[in-house]
Amino acid sequence: MAILHRAAPCRNVPVTFTLDLMSSQRDVSQQNAGSLEQIGLISSEYEMRPSRVNWLRSVLASRGIDPTAGLLVRLQEVPEQEGQYFRGTWLTTAGRFWDLAAMLSRDYREVVELDEFDDVTEQTLVSAHVPGTGKSFGYLALEALRRRAEA
Repeated sequence: MAILHRAAPCRNVPVTFTLDLMSSQRDVSQQNAGSLEQIGLISSEYEMRPSRVNWLRSVLASRGIDPTAGLLVRLQEVPEQEGQYFRGTWLTTAGRFWDLAAMLSRDYREVVELDEFDDVTEQTLVSAHVPGTGKSFGYLALEALRRRAEA
């Protein structure tokens, strides 16, 4: 059984979703299910807390990407002296992966600096058969996107 936690913010410690395991031994299907659940939690964070991610919607729209047609599949937040530092991956409904990193004001309203906004689709492994881990992160993210479309 897996329990997902959202780490409490501490200075220079990433706020991210972590997976704690009741058992140190998990088979590949359990690992994949846990990773898929984590992707779902991250995408829910985007959908359920709009005030914290309006900046992301603006950045996506300014790049010609529909912020309502895709999923936030990876997210890390680090409190910094200048504000909140975000790093994440956006997956479009067309199956394109975009890595982004931005420094935000403390109130999450302003992008102080956009450090990264890169199409990493070609570098993202999408495979259902990775030795030792089963499905790759890219494959699981696309699976989460398919499930959302079917819901």
